[in-house]
Amino acid sequence: MSTTLLRAYLTRLVQIRPQAVAETSFYPALETLFTAVGSTLKPNVIYITHPKGKGAGLPDGAFFTPEKLKGEAKVQALMPSRGVCEVKGTPQDLSSLIASAPVLTYLKT
Repeated sequence: MSTTLLRAYLTRLVQIRPQAVAETSFYPALETLFTAVGSTLKPNVIYITHPKGKGAGLPDGAFFTPEKLKGEAKVQALMPSRGVCEVKGTPQDLSSLIASAPVLTYLKT
């Protein structure tokens, strides 16, 4: 990942943090980062914040390749081709998050 992309992302977090809600306020900055990085991959990876549910809950984001989003597939809930993203504030304990019901359901699905 380009240090410029990471620097821009971290700068944005610092700018908004004093007035930000722990999780959702950071979604736009995260989407910008994931979109920029995804555009450099082969195939490209497209990040979608709050994708349609597929029976495993509602992840904060999901990663799709372009072919997954073509044609009629756009109107139905799709399984992400490159995984999902669960966003939490920095005080969140990672081991608790990994063992949480939503994350375990995402992994199983």
